[in-house]
Amino acid sequence: MGVLCSYIVQKQKNWQREDISHELVYNAVEHCVMPQIKPLIIRRVAQTERDELVSSKCLEFSGVTQDQLRVRPCLRSNEPVPFIEAITQLR
Repeated sequence: MGVLCSYIVQKQKNWQREDISHELVYNAVEHCVMPQIKPLIIRRVAQTERDELVSSKCLEFSGVTQDQLRVRPCLRSNEPVPFIEAITQLR
């Protein structure tokens, strides 16, 4: 999404000769464009069997703490589901 926002900012600068905030564009894309295309993306990437496998593995290992895995304190996650972004990228 960052690449899209950078592209929009650059095009606006070229067309209108004025700068707009990258953050402003990012928020607009996030609130206007993403809700429109998210269902399409989800349908395209849905892998029900693999999603169920990942979900079952997450549940299976949900009792394991970051301390037990010897994750250094500076690298620990405070999220309700630690490292969910990394887990989803493993798909």
